[in-house]
Amino acid sequence: MEEAYKVIGLSSALPAICGRVCPQESQCEGQCIRGKKGEAVSIGKLERFVADYALEHDIKPAGAEVKNGHKVAVIGSGPSGLTCAGDLAKAGYDVTVFEALHELGGVLVYGIPEFRLPKQKVVAKEIEKVKELGVKFETNVVIGKSTTIDMLIEEEGFEATIDTEKSGGKKSPILASLENLRKDIGTYSDRLMLNAKTYNAEIEQPKKEKSVFARLLEGQT
Repeated sequence: MEEAYKVIGLSSALPAICGRVCPQESQCEGQCIRGKKGEAVSIGKLERFVADYALEHDIKPAGAEVKNGHKVAVIGSGPSGLTCAGDLAKAGYDVTVFEALHELGGVLVYGIPEFRLPKQKVVAKEIEKVKELGVKFETNVVIGKSTTIDMLIEEEGFEATIDTEKSGGKKSPILASLENLRKDIGTYSDRLMLNAKTYNAEIEQPKKEKSVFARLLEGQT
């Protein structure tokens, strides 16, 4: 069971949470080959079972063997921030999460009802697992008021900040020192996820071609 938990931990930072609230039927289970012939493998239930076992038996998550000496600030402790912080810690980064509210968890605590996602039994324990990876947390820190991104970088020595909340619309810089970071980690956000290489680029939304009816109304045809 411990080995199964380690395998899940390679791709899921919050397995006990994901096993409960993720829409598996449209994601992993929706792509399961067995589902074409019958019922898909119950991936979500298996993930939840293994993760709950790990929580009950205090199985430690596998962290980085060696630290790389780079400091990263993650803004927001919701599911995006926790996942990002956990993945960065596993990759050897020194991570601090800054949360504006007094309690960690974001939407996991304030947006999902207790019967769907138990707060003390599951959420709090999953956050403890992230802490066991070496991630530090600071609550009641409002970016833009308590401190700023520039201050985090210039005064506190952080080499990069990853914004998973709305911080006045200001984008956080992802520095070249994170070049060894897994490409799909680049930047986590509740609204989008960008690759580090394209982080400062403008996001071009594909232009939808107008229908014939719309062009007729505008006198274009």
